[in-house]
Amino acid sequence: MEGCRHDTPSPDMLRSHEAAAALLARSEKVAADAVRRELGGGSMRDILPLLRTWRSQKAATPAELPAVPARVAEAAQRFTAELWAAAQTQSMEVVNSERAACAARCGEAEAERDEALTALGRAEEDADALRADLRAVRDQLAQAQKAEAVSAAEAKNSLAQLAQAQVELEAARAAAATDVKSQLEEMRKQIDALASPLAKPTAPASRRAKKE
Repeated sequence: MEGCRHDTPSPDMLRSHEAAAALLARSEKVAADAVRRELGGGSMRDILPLLRTWRSQKAATPAELPAVPARVAEAAQRFTAELWAAAQTQSMEVVNSERAACAARCGEAEAERDEALTALGRAEEDADALRADLRAVRDQLAQAQKAEAVSAAEAKNSLAQLAQAQVELEAARAAAATDVKSQLEEMRKQIDALASPLAKPTAPASRRAKKE
């Protein structure tokens, strides 16, 4: 639709407007022939409408503000410098105060750290002592267990020896009883053998008594 169409600047329009702006920047008169010279040639019939377009656009552009007077600029600069100095002074006071507070907090933190390190050192010493005591107790327990094991082995060995001694005693008693029995039998035999000759002369003695 024609009402919604947006015109795109042509290359000729852009070059003409740039040439006019360059002349204005050099404080030269902006005229069609000057623009033509700035462009290095061209048709006046084409340059004139483009120049009119540039002038209408420039007229529609808001005018630039006038330059600030030197006295106002100097006063503003002095005020800015004073304001900056006051701000610097105030900021340095705040910084110094914060530094002092930070130093105090750092001193307190260092003191607490030293106390914590001292307490930690004492705790480590106590832990070392406890570990040494624990090792000693473990050694004593190991020695006691070893001694108990040795005592148990010795007791077992003693019981075995006692049982063996009882067996040997019983065997000795049996052997002794057998030996004694044998000796008694042998002694009875010897007694009987000795008694037999003594019993025979008894009859002649009785006969002699009768003869008398």
